[in-house]
Amino acid sequence: MFAKKDLEIGMIAEFRNGRIFIVMPTKQDVVMVNEKEGYIQLSRYEEVLDCKSYKDFDVVKVWGLSKYSPLDFNVEGRTLLWQREEPKFYVVLPARTFGEGGRYLNYSSNSQSYFFGTKDELKSLPGLKTKFTLEEANEVKNIIKSSIEVVEIKGE
Repeated sequence: MFAKKDLEIGMIAEFRNGRIFIVMPTKQDVVMVNEKEGYIQLSRYEEVLDCKSYKDFDVVKVWGLSKYSPLDFNVEGRTLLWQREEPKFYVVLPARTFGEGGRYLNYSSNSQSYFFGTKDELKSLPGLKTKFTLEEANEVKNIIKSSIEVVEIKGE
């Protein structure tokens, strides 16, 4: 598990909202700086890299140092040191609705559409997703407003 204490000056942190920040020192604190949007103090983070005030600012990826410059915001040429592993969930229709087959929510990034099918993410269909974060699953459940269930995937 990567922790706040493992961050070094010049490393890149990617937030849950997709923004990229570089770890930099100041006189009072260590901060994470974004080239356009400012900075956030590292003291606002839990040891597990969760932001104390904004979930969108949780760190989800950390890259190592740049070969070229500590102020290089590009992740190319850097080594991905850590990526947050979040629990995954199925969005499922009750068994009485469709039986066992065809009751799992699928998302196709190719057609940007949802449909119900099997729970298998088929390698023959790139861009097919059947496993969702809890946030994604609850968002879909609120949109559908049906008797669907959100079920955590155990043992993967």
